[in-house]
Amino acid sequence: MKGLRAGVTPAFWKLYYNTPMQVRNVLNKLWQFISFIFVLYGFYLFFLFVWDTALRVNDRIALPLALLTTLLLMSLSGLLWLRKHRSSLPIKI
Repeated sequence: MKGLRAGVTPAFWKLYYNTPMQVRNVLNKLWQFISFIFVLYGFYLFFLFVWDTALRVNDRIALPLALLTTLLLMSLSGLLWLRKHRSSLPIKI
């Protein structure tokens, strides 16, 4: 077994596929929410890293530089996500 199912016992997948569809939808939405929180936390850690690094070089431009690079990375990630999921969005972009 490779990919997503690697390391998970077959009993789990048997239980997962035999659960009602509503339970699976709730589990999928819960996982999406947790993943989103992890992504936000990653951007926060990136901001702190850039801010701390820039403070050591020049403290006057540290905060604007950290904000600018973090927002740039967030917008790039958002654009790539929109490009990938454009066909499944309810509003056409």
